[in-house]
Amino acid sequence: MRTALVLFVFALAPAGAAAQVTAGAPVAQVPVQVRSASEGVTLHHVLVEGRRSRWTGRYADASRPVCTAPCEMLMPVGTYRFALSDGGDPRRVERLVDLRAPSLLSLEYENRDGLRTTGWAIFGGGALIGAITALVGALMVLEPDQEDLGYGLMIGGLSAIAVGGLISIPFVGFQDHAEIGVGPLQPMP
Repeated sequence: MRTALVLFVFALAPAGAAAQVTAGAPVAQVPVQVRSASEGVTLHHVLVEGRRSRWTGRYADASRPVCTAPCEMLMPVGTYRFALSDGGDPRRVERLVDLRAPSLLSLEYENRDGLRTTGWAIFGGGALIGAITALVGALMVLEPDQEDLGYGLMIGGLSAIAVGGLISIPFVGFQDHAEIGVGPLQPMP
């Protein structure tokens, strides 16, 4: 049972950590400062890397929060995969961070929820207006003297649905931006 537990812990350890862990040897640690220009940005340590979703572009990672900037801590020497958040789900940082010396981590996180919400509003509004216009056009086609106007409204309504959908695609696809800069340790203000 103990062997299975040890293997499980090694499977969850960060990249490079297996080389650091030896029986009875102390693990070297380095001081790390975490700063961000934006308030409320939280640094997360990715414990298990998941697959990237085809639809959302997000990774299904398992992570744990480390701290919310600004903060200071000691971390074991090693290479880490981090993620950032500002209260929502953590967003994986593409770059691996190698902590071998005292370091300053500069967090950069841009939440793009507003753009995605705008995209869904454009899609929904275009679909609703287009559907109503096409329905009114279809009803007008039934009137003998209103056929031309009815067909025009139907084409216009279907065009509104298509155009609204096309315009919304880039807005809905915007992902949050997460990046970490690594530099030498500096005194905290």
